[in-house]
Amino acid sequence: MVRAMGEEAFQEIVPWLMEHLVLESSPVDRSGAAQGLSEVIFGLGADRLEKSMKEIIERSQQVDLAAHVRDGYMMMFIYLPISFGDKFVPYVGKIIPPILKVNDKSLYKKKHIPFFLSVGFS
Repeated sequence: MVRAMGEEAFQEIVPWLMEHLVLESSPVDRSGAAQGLSEVIFGLGADRLEKSMKEIIERSQQVDLAAHVRDGYMMMFIYLPISFGDKFVPYVGKIIPPILKVNDKSLYKKKHIPFFLSVGFS
């Protein structure tokens, strides 16, 4: 649907998903936003993935991020590989540094991320 209608038709949904990706109140909302945003990015294609990954990686590496914000970005690293499959492989090396920055305050501990990444590539 996204591919057929184009990004213009989703000008309101992408900002809404980005907002919910970093909500402090609900990890369920963050997870759903990450999954939905991953599917929208998939529908928009490889160029949008490149643009989005640059932004997501830069943001996720910021030192001063609140734990819930970092969690939202970590969830993108779970759902994007599931959506893109082998097309996500070039980004695997780029997401390792942000994953390693996950701290004990994070709801998504380091041990969960590698598991979900492996699921995305199975």
